[in-house]
Amino acid sequence: MILVVLLLVFLFNVSPATAEVPTARDIVDLGKFGTKISSISWCSDETLTFVDKQAPQGPGAETFSSDIVYMLSLVGGDPHPLVVYPAAYARADCVRGGDFVYVSGVADLAYRPGEVPRGETVVRQSFHHLVRALRDESGRRWPSTIHIRKSGGGPEGPMQTDGAGNLYSRSNGGAVELRDINPGGLKPRQTEPLSYSIEKDGFEFMVFASDQDRYGPRDPKIGIYGVSTPQIGSRSLGSYQCPTRAPRPGCAKDSKSKNVVYYTLAAHATSQLPGPDGALPGYQALYTVVPGKRPLMQYWQIVGAGPFKLPYELTVADIALDGERCLVLLEPSRGAASSRVAGRLRQDLLIADCELKNDRLEYFEPHGIGQKQGSFIFPRLSLHGETVVVTDFYDNSSQEEDQLELERVESDRARICVQLFHGLSAASLQRTNSLCASADRIGGGWDVEHLIVSPNAKFIAFAGRDDALIVGRDYRKDGRGPEWLTNGE
Repeated sequence: MILVVLLLVFLFNVSPATAEVPTARDIVDLGKFGTKISSISWCSDETLTFVDKQAPQGPGAETFSSDIVYMLSLVGGDPHPLVVYPAAYARADCVRGGDFVYVSGVADLAYRPGEVPRGETVVRQSFHHLVRALRDESGRRWPSTIHIRKSGGGPEGPMQTDGAGNLYSRSNGGAVELRDINPGGLKPRQTEPLSYSIEKDGFEFMVFASDQDRYGPRDPKIGIYGVSTPQIGSRSLGSYQCPTRAPRPGCAKDSKSKNVVYYTLAAHATSQLPGPDGALPGYQALYTVVPGKRPLMQYWQIVGAGPFKLPYELTVADIALDGERCLVLLEPSRGAASSRVAGRLRQDLLIADCELKNDRLEYFEPHGIGQKQGSFIFPRLSLHGETVVVTDFYDNSSQEEDQLELERVESDRARICVQLFHGLSAASLQRTNSLCASADRIGGGWDVEHLIVSPNAKFIAFAGRDDALIVGRDYRKDGRGPEWLTNGE
């Protein structure tokens, strides 16, 4: 016998309660709102969404649990639920300032009862929804759902909002290529919306279709895009909007256009024949894409404007751009002999200003900002208003093999940190705070973000296996917080 579980979306409306507004020195424990909180996402510096898993309830409820998407205003008090996904594993990203929530995941639609509480799943379906949280006159939200169509590849998240209100994320690639749909044209000839991709040198730009047309002309038309990079690529993916003060790809000097440009760091292969180390030869490059413009895609070889007075070679760990700033995060190249002292990898972290010109991205004199704990830490650079943020990702499975013994003490005491800086250039950056948590407590890996910074870096969400805290950027350890939360001592 096979039992069928329907994927349902239930709507709730709860009036917000009043509460004391937290400051940038405070801590908010999300654990009081749920026991299995995950997928924290910021709508603004004061509003966020998260997912909580509800335990099975009622007769026969041992067969499945539910994932509930909540929205919480730090100004308003208690969270209110937006949508419920029974028998599902969901993640949610708040987009367009909280008017929409992008929800994706998989749902068990049918299962065969067995000895285990959940039984054996025989039908599992992925979903990609754009949930519009409509507000009425009382401020209550009435969600409605837009279904996103994917062909092959799909968004991987986190979903972000660009300056024009469109959405974009990393993607796993594999969508139907535009040239296969309509080799002679620029748009696919389809009566039904179809997701498609455009590929160049392994870099893939995806346009995802949806059924948002059925909501009528009053609703905004939202572009939904995905970017897949060649080889391993980078976690970083960002955007900026023209016009810009500094020279930027896709922005003409005398233009008043509102072009949106997406960028990411990736490895550009110069040959498809692997080298002695098994990797494809090539160089690091910045890839850019400007939807609706030509050239649609470009890549910019990253080079140092040195020589620099450093005893080792450099590699780019990440890059961050906006309309005025261009910054690169640098570290010693893992493959270079100069990056090792007595066999141990150097762990310096540096930041440099950069400039785009003549089909290259040049970075200038690097400035040290500290050191990583070990080769199991992978830093990421991002811009949050006037604040420059360096966030750690912990992944001991990617630790260099020859460093396992040399870094054993550091690995056993591993922690992940978010560092906050202010300054107009790399040379003027000053650290304003550092917030760290034990990796054993918070977790690691590349599949989940554990440190989530609000748009203007007023708050940082710490999302762990058993913990979910909102920490103000100016927090100093004073006994109010848990023992595992430190300022990087």
